[in-house]
Amino acid sequence: MSFLTETKFSFSEQYKDEQVVLLLRRHWFVILIPIIGYILLAFIPVLIRGLWGDIIISNGFGSLFWFGAAIFYLIWWMSFGYRIMLYLLDVWIVTDHRIIDSRQLGFFKRIVAEAKIDKVQDVTTRITGFFATILKFGDVEIQTAGTERNFLFEQVPDPTAIREKILKAISHYRRFHPQGWENDL
Repeated sequence: MSFLTETKFSFSEQYKDEQVVLLLRRHWFVILIPIIGYILLAFIPVLIRGLWGDIIISNGFGSLFWFGAAIFYLIWWMSFGYRIMLYLLDVWIVTDHRIIDSRQLGFFKRIVAEAKIDKVQDVTTRITGFFATILKFGDVEIQTAGTERNFLFEQVPDPTAIREKILKAISHYRRFHPQGWENDL
């Protein structure tokens, strides 16, 4: 019954005694624009019915119109759910031992990458654009040593605070694990 002990700060691949420092998703503003677009799209059949409804019904296409509207709303609902799913399942996790980048690229494609926190060499932030500056969201880039890949946390809220928490976690880890983390597993 592990689901009873899980919290929002736990995940399935978590190591014993590993603590989550940050659990990140994109800023809410990033999903707001597509949601507004989907809401506006939902009015297309209503608009068509309002403008040309009498012509459609008088020519005997009323049933065809409602069938087309049903197909439209089915596709609309599926694509809206797909967009929300991608937003919710793209997640970045920073623990006291590692950094995990989990990206959902489609219904059946997920890429998960991780790096040991002691391999981090540099953490930089980038805030570009009017809304990003006003709402305080941007990118956090984490450069790692050697052949391990770099991580890019895109459009996350308050990237400066995130950078500080990551640097603090790295410092804490290096202070208490001078030989590396492999011995802790």
